[in-house]
Amino acid sequence: MVDGGAEKTFCIVSSREAVKNFFAPDSKSDMQRTVFQVLQFDDFLYYKRGMQALHAAAVIIDYGADDMDKPARVRTYLKRRLAPEPFALVPSDRPPPAECDGLRLLYFPCDKTLLMQLLLCSVRQTISDKPVSYKKFASDLRRVQPVALPELMYSGTKFADELSKLIGSSNAIRILKNSLVKTANVQLPILITGESGTGKTFIARLLHNLSSRRKGPFIAFPLINRATDLIDAELFGTVRGAYTGAVDKRGVIAQASGGTLFLDEIGSIPPEMQTKLLLLFDSKRFMPLGGGEFDADVRFLCATNADLPGMVDRGTFRSDLWHRLSLQLIIPPLRERENDALELAKSFAAGYGKSLAADACDKILSYKWPGNVRELRNCVELACQMTDSKIIGADDLILKSLVG
Repeated sequence: MVDGGAEKTFCIVSSREAVKNFFAPDSKSDMQRTVFQVLQFDDFLYYKRGMQALHAAAVIIDYGADDMDKPARVRTYLKRRLAPEPFALVPSDRPPPAECDGLRLLYFPCDKTLLMQLLLCSVRQTISDKPVSYKKFASDLRRVQPVALPELMYSGTKFADELSKLIGSSNAIRILKNSLVKTANVQLPILITGESGTGKTFIARLLHNLSSRRKGPFIAFPLINRATDLIDAELFGTVRGAYTGAVDKRGVIAQASGGTLFLDEIGSIPPEMQTKLLLLFDSKRFMPLGGGEFDADVRFLCATNADLPGMVDRGTFRSDLWHRLSLQLIIPPLRERENDALELAKSFAAGYGKSLAADACDKILSYKWPGNVRELRNCVELACQMTDSKIIGADDLILKSLVG
């Protein structure tokens, strides 16, 4: 077994100057006793320096390089030498490439101390005399860093597949994807905001699927147009005899145990219910009507299209609950997403085995889509179902603002 006080060496294979600078010694970190050796791809592949990687505690291959052939060749070399599977270092602003399938992923840039903790944890698996299971590795990782990068525990291809469901290549969507990666495993309540039709429920489910809770349930609970008593009973549950006619019933908090509870339209709940939600978020405990107290093993996601700061100013939304929801994901409206509307429309049409004519594409790009993705999807799907042709033309697209 590796001596806990021994010097540990990590080999990074990269051609990016930013990566080299990132792994430079930092006297303020916990990395003084660790040696990071950065090798250029050409040095590794052509100058026989790759042998040094075989004696490292772990190897990190940079998959952010323009030439994707070189990382693949480094991995092939390591496999041929029976070296442990390396880590993959990938950019934080886009999904990992298919070549990273099965590798443990590290997103760049990330917190240097966190990265160090992840790598040190890997030493137990990669260079111990007695093999350590991946399950044990995961357990160690959670103990070292409770809010660890979820992608380390997720196959590269599956992670990329989930992110690819968020269609669009605009800068706004790249920023949103980056935020999803960073918050995927955060256990604090998250507020998802955006105009009606932007896809808040879709983003909540995507965030759940990217998290360590993805094998647990995802429960969506709309709060709009519900009386306080009804919210109380459905959210927390009831115990037989709590009131006349009450029966034993699990609330949605209990139903979502081990998973995610999505509270939609949080801006619509009455003040007395806001107080109970705040206590729930703070204590992570709940009490069914007429029953005892239980732990809430749930991650809370909330959504609204309301102006919560304005509601706080007007006294209709608690300021302390607003502050508790300080971590926010903002979904941009479709009109601010450059050419994403066309990418989405083509995807919707492809689902029906159809394509868009040039004039249909122009019409889609020239329209502002006030109903956002919901309006676009309905427009394209209606055209696909009402048109026999395999090609959708501009006249097939019915826009609400053009209807008399």
